Amino acid sequence: MPFIDCSYVVRDAFHFFFLLDNSGSMTGPNIEALNRAMADMPRALRHDAERLDVEVRLHVLAFNSGIQWLCGTSAEEGIPVEDINWADISASGGTNTAGAIRSILPGLSRRLLGHHAYRPIIVLITDGYSDNRAET
Repeated sequence: MPFIDCSYVVRDAFHFFFLLDNSGSMTGPNIEALNRAMADMPRALRHDAERLDVEVRLHVLAFNSGIQWLCGTSAEEGIPVEDINWADISASGGTNTAGAIRSILPGLSRRLLGHHAYRPIIVLITDGYSDNRAET
C-alpha cells in the first residue's frame, strides 16, 4: 500500500475573538458572571468542535484602561480551545472599549485566518459603559 502524506490537509477552523470588559464598573456580580461564563465556555466549544470536526481557536483579551491579551500575545495568535485553562480576572480601571475593538482588527484578515476558515466570531462582554462612546 503506498504511503499517502496527509500533512497538508487543513481542517476548517472557527476563530473566536473574546473582548472582556474588566473595568471598575464590572466589579462584583458582573465580573463573577464573566469569570463563570469563561470557565464554562471551553468545554462547550470543545464538544461542538469534536462533533463538527473543526478546529476552534481562541483569541481572548481583557480591557480596562489598557488592553491585556489573555490568549496569545496579539490578535494574530489564537490558541486551540483544548489549551484553555481559565484563570479568573479582576475588575479595575477605566473602560477602553474602542481600544479593545481596534486591537483585534489585525487578526481578522483572510491572510491570517486562512481561506478555508469560517468567518470569525466576535464576542464582546461588557456592561455597556465606555470611556469614549463616540470613538467606540
